[in-house]
Amino acid sequence: MMLPKISIITPSYNQAAYIEATIESVQAQQYPNLEHRVIDGGSSDGTLEILRRYEQSLSWISEPDKGQADAINKGFRQASGDIVAWLNSDDIYLPGALQQVGQFFAQQPDIDVIYGDYHLIDPGGRVLLRKKEIPFDYNILLYGLDYISQPTTFFRRKVFASVGYLDETLHYGLDWEYWLRL
Repeated sequence: MMLPKISIITPSYNQAAYIEATIESVQAQQYPNLEHRVIDGGSSDGTLEILRRYEQSLSWISEPDKGQADAINKGFRQASGDIVAWLNSDDIYLPGALQQVGQFFAQQPDIDVIYGDYHLIDPGGRVLLRKKEIPFDYNILLYGLDYISQPTTFFRRKVFASVGYLDETLHYGLDWEYWLRL
């Protein structure tokens, strides 16, 4: 089975304390057809030194941006994968996550968006909460319960043609607003 190319976009701004764990969680996936792009907003805290250490396995830029949505959208526009997602610079993937995502999309060509279970962890990696996904319900989402975990959400690149990119005027709730449009 041919696995689709997955592009992971990581927005960052002064995240030196966390970004290395994020990068390592993506690299540890050992997914055969992976692109990882970090879009940094001009960090001054040591983030760039960390990114330089990983230049062989990811691509990155560092320049001022207009906020998180702008950074993510830059990454989406540069991405070459058939499947795209964003992983914030203080989040990590569990082992094997991308393999499951790639296999699912390869086997389900009519599905455009997926999301799944997640763990809430503390800075030391200790699991504080294990959360199971619930089936999609637009009404629940519409009335304010953003139950979809953004780091577990992956979608086909073609959704950009139908719903556009993230709303760059939003600084909070940008994922929830996007889910409503999907």
